Amino acid sequence: MKPRGFTLIELLAVMTIIATICALALPDLGRLLTNIKVRSTVRQVSALLNYARGQAVVHGIDYQVNYDLKGKSCWITKKVDDTYIRLTDREGKTLFIPEEVTFKTEGELTNPEDSTHPLDSTNPEDSTHPLDSITFYPKGTSSGGEIIIEDFRIVVDEITGIVEVLREKEL
Repeated sequence: MKPRGFTLIELLAVMTIIATICALALPDLGRLLTNIKVRSTVRQVSALLNYARGQAVVHGIDYQVNYDLKGKSCWITKKVDDTYIRLTDREGKTLFIPEEVTFKTEGELTNPEDSTHPLDSTNPEDSTHPLDSITFYPKGTSSGGEIIIEDFRIVVDEITGIVEVLREKEL
């Protein structure tokens, strides 16, 4: 009758193989986690844009998605009596972009003469951060614009207001 079980040498050989596989896979883990953060951020920003578009159509007033490139944040404002007021977190939350994720726009700010905004998300008292926004109108149209997050481009069409996510490699 043969003895059951594994010898110490067999166990060490298997553990060595497992350790080698883990050592080879570990460097990709960091890249994988960053990729997950980027994709999550892209989904959240495009969802915020789509939410603002839907609210503009449903409520019949202008909604803006404002973004602070330096403070790495986005939030929604709505037009009330010719001024834009910030929504509460219950109505539409503020998104904060992770530090390791690149967040920018294509070209110049849409409001270069007024590159600061009193509704700065990082500190309402300090309005020194450059801001930009995309406005959605009650008929479903928008001011249009692009937000770039790593190698993804979120494009908002002016005529239809449709939000489209493109990967740089697809362009």
